[in-house]
Amino acid sequence: MDFYWGWILDPVFYGDYPTIMKEYVGNRLPKFTKKEKYMLKGSTDFVGINYYTSRFARHESNRTKIMYDNYDALAVSEGIASSKISNPLKDEHRIAYVAAHLNATKAAIDDGVNVQGYFLWAAFDTFEFQAGYSGNWGLYHIDFNDTLKRIPTDAAKWYTKYLTSDLRH
Repeated sequence: MDFYWGWILDPVFYGDYPTIMKEYVGNRLPKFTKKEKYMLKGSTDFVGINYYTSRFARHESNRTKIMYDNYDALAVSEGIASSKISNPLKDEHRIAYVAAHLNATKAAIDDGVNVQGYFLWAAFDTFEFQAGYSGNWGLYHIDFNDTLKRIPTDAAKWYTKYLTSDLRH
């Protein structure tokens, strides 16, 4: 996480890169002057986190094949997109995904994190640069074969109930 988030967030919170990053990267990492460290530390008003996938590590002995984008061979990718489901309106997996994130956000708030908002991506199926229109990304399915009709998925219906009812309590 230090190499994913810390190299950006540590300087604005603490004035320098994470220690482990400095140890591993060494002199290839740019150095901050004392003045730059002072200016960086505490220089942000808020942090917004936008992510599309999660990575988990698991032990697999004798595996040396490297994955893409400098991720470890033992990383497992879990994203929310649903490019291979037979019925894009039946997206129960998305309900579980969103509920888990809302629960984690609530737990963070209960632990004292000053959360000011939660935005669910994406409201509608949309164009993805690497996949075009092939994925079902949104809470509302766009029927590209029927005048771009917008159809709520099961997750959209659940989320609406969640936001307007006692599902939150």
